[in-house]
Parts: sequence; C-alpha cells; structure tokens
Amino acid sequence: MKYFKFIILACFLSLCILSCGNVEVIFDQKTFYNHWDQWQDKNINNYQYRFNAFGWTHYDGIVFVEDGQFKNDNIIFGDSNMEYWVGYSTIDKIFETIERTYLQNNNTQKSRNEYYLKAIHVKYDNINNIPVDIYYEYDLPKFSNMEIDGTFHFEIKDFSIMD
Repeated sequence: MKYFKFIILACFLSLCILSCGNVEVIFDQKTFYNHWDQWQDKNINNYQYRFNAFGWTHYDGIVFVEDGQFKNDNIIFGDSNMEYWVGYSTIDKIFETIERTYLQNNNTQKSRNEYYLKAIHVKYDNINNIPVDIYYEYDLPKFSNMEIDGTFHFEIKDFSIMD
C-alpha cells in the first residue's frame, strides 16, 4: 500500500511540475538601458510625437510634452484618449512602462492554462534614442477563448523638439 501511495504522490508532483514554470521574458535589457541613458543625457523637455496604439483599443494622436510633463493630445483616430495610455504620455513614461512590464513579468510563475508575456521587442530611433516601435508578444493557450491575437503594438513617430 505504501508503494501505491508513493506512485500516486510522484505522479501528482510530476504533473504539478510540468504544468507550472517560470516565465523568462525575451528582452534586450542592455540595448534598452543604453538608449534610455542616452535619451536622459539629451535632457529634452519640450517635444511632440505621434503615438499609435494597437491592442484592446486603438489610439492614434499627437502627444504634446512641455517641461517633461504631458500637456495635451490631439486625437486623430481612436476609441480611447491619452488618459487610458498614461504610461505612454511622455518618452520617459514610455521607458518606465517598458521596464515595469518586463520586471513584473520576468521570472514569474505561470500555469499551462494562462497567457503570459513571452517577449518585448523594441526598435529605437538612433538620433534621439527613443523607442519607436514596441511590440509585446504574448503566448496564449491553444484552447483559449480570448479574442486577441497575442500581440500589443505601439508606434512612436514624427518626433520633434519644440522651442
């Protein structure tokens, strides 16, 4: 009887180990922090950029930043406003949001039935060292009934410094 209990316990523990695991998010931290440092060194506080967000909701608009703070936005198209996208309302907040997303998701426990962040892909403008293309790639269970494609995509373009 002891042998039978041992086999049941071993099978149960094996299933737990196979169904859970740590998430290792793919992300180039070195390049990210290098660009963030270079952006901060430029000390640019007055600027505007076009922000485009694709995901649960859509936003396309011009964001105005004055003295390093979000001033206002001009929505071109979308079903949300910049208040929804506060983490993308300045270049500094964009860097902070990417970092926070990575830190909150990397090395976290997941079960086989959960969606999780698989990778963060960032492309940078090499003149101003800002993120211009941010792509969050999620892994979705095959039997998921969620109506998303597993990606969230953000673009920053038409960046210009204002006097």
